[in-house]
Amino acid sequence: DMADRSRVSLLIGQAERFPSSPEVALVIGRSLQAQGMRRQSDRWAQWIEWCAERNGDVALAAVPLLLRAMALLADGQVVDASAAVAAAARVAERSGSPLLRAWGWGLATRLHALAGDYESGFRDCAKLFAVSDRIGRAARLRTMPSLAALELQQGRVGPALAWIRTAEEDLFGRRGPGSEGADDAAVAEVGPGLATGSLLARSPEGEA
Repeated sequence: DMADRSRVSLLIGQAERFPSSPEVALVIGRSLQAQGMRRQSDRWAQWIEWCAERNGDVALAAVPLLLRAMALLADGQVVDASAAVAAAARVAERSGSPLLRAWGWGLATRLHALAGDYESGFRDCAKLFAVSDRIGRAARLRTMPSLAALELQQGRVGPALAWIRTAEEDLFGRRGPGSEGADDAAVAEVGPGLATGSLLARSPEGEA
């Protein structure tokens, strides 16, 4: 909204060093994207990149790469996203930040699912699953629709449904969709992919 735009605009360019952690910078940029504020998100990424270069901050340098990769994937620009995701995952791995690493390998897994690259998808997802449980949980949850899609592309309906059930249990516990207590933001982000995967897996073509 207007208040968010004003706060971000006031912060951008006011200092030569970002006054908080790379993880906070990523959360702010991701929030702008989620609200459809693409112009503000792009300006934010540019300023964070400038701060990272000026101060030699490797961890902070991963943030604009991750944000640009997310934007390209959201637009369905798989070819353009490929180099951006690879660079983001590589720098995020060097950053030493579990959160940035989780985002990097999670994006790589999603890209591989869109490209239909089964081996690379599960190879990079293994790196994501190696991130500590507390930090990696949300990223793993975001990738489960992609893992289900990779299995379906190989005609493996059972494993695809297993990933979907695992994600649903993580979101809703064992009470199932529609239960109270689920994280609305997580459901909004992951739910459509899970529903699509479930429908495809249970279709006559998926069960064949």
